[in-house]
Amino acid sequence: MNILYCGDKNIERGLLMSVLSLIDNVNETLNVYVLTLNVEYKGRTFLPVSDEAVSYIDALLRKQHEESFCVKIDMTQRFNRIIPEANMSTRFTPCCMLRLYADEINELPARILYLDNDVICRGDFNEFYYQDMENTEVAGVLDYYGRWFFRRNPFKMDYLNSGVLLMNLKAIKT
Repeated sequence: MNILYCGDKNIERGLLMSVLSLIDNVNETLNVYVLTLNVEYKGRTFLPVSDEAVSYIDALLRKQHEESFCVKIDMTQRFNRIIPEANMSTRFTPCCMLRLYADEINELPARILYLDNDVICRGDFNEFYYQDMENTEVAGVLDYYGRWFFRRNPFKMDYLNSGVLLMNLKAIKT
C-alpha cells in the first residue's frame, strides 16, 4: 500500500502514531511518502519533517515488512514556484496544501492514499484501498461530523473527509 502524508516538523508525533496504527492493522508492505517543506509564511516558519523522524519510521516499517519504507520529499522549491494562493487565506497551514502537488511528483506511484497525520487506522481497509479507480480521480470517505457543520441537510451524509483521499494520480495527470 502506498500512503502519503504532508506537513512540517510539527506533525512528527501524529505521523508516528498514524504509521504505528497502520503497522498494527495492515498486513502488507507499506510505502510511506512524506511531503514536507521549509518556508516562511505570514511571519511563521514551517520547518521540514526531520530526517531522524523519517529514519525512525522507516526502521519501524522495515521491521514489520522488509520491503516497506518511508521517504521524505522536499517540496520547498515547487511550493515557492507555484503558491496555492486561493488556499493560503484559510485556517490551514501551507503544509496542508502540499497534497495539491501530488500529481507533479514523479516518485509517487499511480495509486496513493493520502492521510492527515491525525488519522488512526482501527481495522482492515483493503476494500477501500483496492477499489476500482479506473475512471475515478479521487475517492474518499464520508465525514459523519461534516454533515452537521458543512451541509444544510443534516440527514444526508454527503461531506467528504479531506483527510482520507485515495488518489489515482495517473487519472489526475491526464
